[in-house]
Amino acid sequence: MAMIETTGLAEARRMLVRMYPEVRRAWTIAMKGIAREVAGTASEIASEEIPKRSGDLLKGIKPSVRATTAMIRETAEHRGFNYPVRFEYGDYHKPFMVPAIERRRAWVIEQLEGLIQLVVKSANI
Repeated sequence: MAMIETTGLAEARRMLVRMYPEVRRAWTIAMKGIAREVAGTASEIASEEIPKRSGDLLKGIKPSVRATTAMIRETAEHRGFNYPVRFEYGDYHKPFMVPAIERRRAWVIEQLEGLIQLVVKSANI
């Protein structure tokens, strides 16, 4: 699992949701879109770096959201072993999750800033 952490985002979301409950759904949808884009980048990198026989690995790259955290998870398993770890950190060393985040970092920050501005504007704060 890979994440980009921001300081103060959780507090800002919590305050906005308390004041405007309808913000929760819009926030979740936007965060899911951000995670989906980064997961797509991870899939592109993996398809370039990892042998084609790893179709399960590519299918296993999934976006996920929990409140203010957008994540990409790799769910592929082989005989009960989470083998993507071998590519990301282990003996194969052909990472795709961390490079995807690094490649999209500026875009993610831009999207989060836009999301906050949109929420604030729509709530007339």
